[in-house]
Amino acid sequence: MNNVELRNYHFCTKYCPFIKGSRVFRFPFNFTSYSYTQNILYIQHVDKVIGLNVYLTFFLLNLSIFNVFAQDISKLKSENKFELSGAMSLFGSYYSTSDSINLMAPYAYGFSVSPVVKSFGFTMPFNFTYANNKSNLTYPFIRFGAAPSYKWLKVFLGNNTVNFSRFAFSGLNTFGIGIEINPKWYYLGLITGTVTRKIFIDSTSTGYDKATPRFGTKGYAIKTGIKTRNTRLLITYFSGKDDETSLEYFNPKYNLKPRYNKAIGSEIFLRLGRHISVLSYGGMSIYTRNKYAGNLDTLIRASNDEDLPAWTKIIEKNPNASTQLAFAFDNALMLNFSTVDVALRFKQIQPEYKSLGFRFENSDLRQIAIEPAFRFWNNKLTGNFSIGLQKNNLSNKQALQNSNRIYSANISINPSEKLLINLSFSNFGLIVKSSPSFIEDSISVRNVNNNINLNTQYYISNNGDKSASVGVNINAQKTTETYENNPFNNSDFNSFYSNIFYNSTISKGLAYSIGLNYNNSKTHFVQLPDKLYDIQSYGVFSNVSKPLLNKEKLTLGLGGFINLSGVINTDKKIAHGMNVNATYKLTEKLNLNLSYNYTKSEVENKSLSQQYFVTNTSVTF
Repeated sequence: MNNVELRNYHFCTKYCPFIKGSRVFRFPFNFTSYSYTQNILYIQHVDKVIGLNVYLTFFLLNLSIFNVFAQDISKLKSENKFELSGAMSLFGSYYSTSDSINLMAPYAYGFSVSPVVKSFGFTMPFNFTYANNKSNLTYPFIRFGAAPSYKWLKVFLGNNTVNFSRFAFSGLNTFGIGIEINPKWYYLGLITGTVTRKIFIDSTSTGYDKATPRFGTKGYAIKTGIKTRNTRLLITYFSGKDDETSLEYFNPKYNLKPRYNKAIGSEIFLRLGRHISVLSYGGMSIYTRNKYAGNLDTLIRASNDEDLPAWTKIIEKNPNASTQLAFAFDNALMLNFSTVDVALRFKQIQPEYKSLGFRFENSDLRQIAIEPAFRFWNNKLTGNFSIGLQKNNLSNKQALQNSNRIYSANISINPSEKLLINLSFSNFGLIVKSSPSFIEDSISVRNVNNNINLNTQYYISNNGDKSASVGVNINAQKTTETYENNPFNNSDFNSFYSNIFYNSTISKGLAYSIGLNYNNSKTHFVQLPDKLYDIQSYGVFSNVSKPLLNKEKLTLGLGGFINLSGVINTDKKIAHGMNVNATYKLTEKLNLNLSYNYTKSEVENKSLSQQYFVTNTSVTF
């Protein structure tokens, strides 16, 4: 199975969440170098500082609201009293496969509504989506969220993704309530609720022995400080713990333990002049892996780790033998000019830096880098680079230690309107993705060892409605799986993808493309979950689309590929696929969309075929 087939295979999983069989709901609105004495004094006053900030904030909030209504009555009268806009859609799908592992529901349906209400200067966006759930991997759920705002005030209700601090609380879809205010220079953000939803695997499910369950996590976060265009002095405090009652039961082989965590994050940005500024992100996390581990005062720890400093009990009242303390920071000094920028960066994340307030962070590393960038020739030639050193094994407890030179470069060349060239290279980085994405716990985290990417396109002609172009895309990448809960942890994944294509748009909107592709990659398949395969494929692909009827109300599209594909050094078999799609404009604001996709391939004499049909109608108002 080649890259094109894999993209087709996961198309619905990526773009059609209702086909996954889960009810998914989205919402569009939504320094380790320190003075020990100073930190003790600071931490001793954290509770008092937070309390004082909350008191002052609500005082300022009430005073400011009074001023708003006292000073802006005349302005409010001139604004529209009520305005409603948004979108609504209905969708359905059919899926079938030749494989015994049916990853998606045969039938799925649902609807989505996303209204936005504006009244007297308030903006109140909402989103609600429902999809029937036929998946046996997790239970049905509904998500609903809103984030109404007025001037410097925003309120979070229901499900919202709030990013307070890179190293303490970010990237989680939290179900709860919260508030964010930023009148002039003062900032305060508060949110509380369920920060991570549970993963319950029913004992009758085929995934009971394959998918890792997870407790739901409850917590709260507070962010406060000074925030203006040229200055940010902000601190975030996060507290979270697993809810043991969130799971009725779980597979005992996973040895699930309830965790709890306290984390503090900082964000500092200072513009020191017209051309110079500093940016710093810091974090400290006190993370307990097992609520029921032995007490520090009574148990001699088996490892050689140093005991936690006494001051940590000011923040975490109940540490135990599984509690760990870690720090992280990412500092940069930036110089900015009209055509050239330079950043000096120092980043360090201690081993096992974790927080219940975010998903992943690549830990156990120290990076020192210089990052220049340029913009020349009226931005026809641009580039940004990073050159530095990276080291791991900061605690000197691993058998292996790597000290590497790190490089990255991205150059774009657009000498004329006809030619576009982009070249990039990197020998470090992090890739986080789901595999497959509808199984929430099946996560892949990979370190990038090297990545080279070349994209070129040359326009042979480009005259208004008519154009023709040729291009080449090449990507070579080597990564290493580093997520301990993935069955391929520490495995290397090498890949090479390339294609050459010709695109053309001719009269009356007719457009087509044709090309050749060659792919070579190490990968795994859900249907064959216990083994990695070196897959090689090469062949031809093509797509065509054409608007029809009066005022182009109907647009039809057809695409497909034929490849020779198989494990390297074995006989190649034909793999093929096709897709058909149609869009019909019932009115200016109402569309009907239909699509059909079919793929078939063979790996180790195992034939894999699948087809899916999707229909949806959408209206804007």
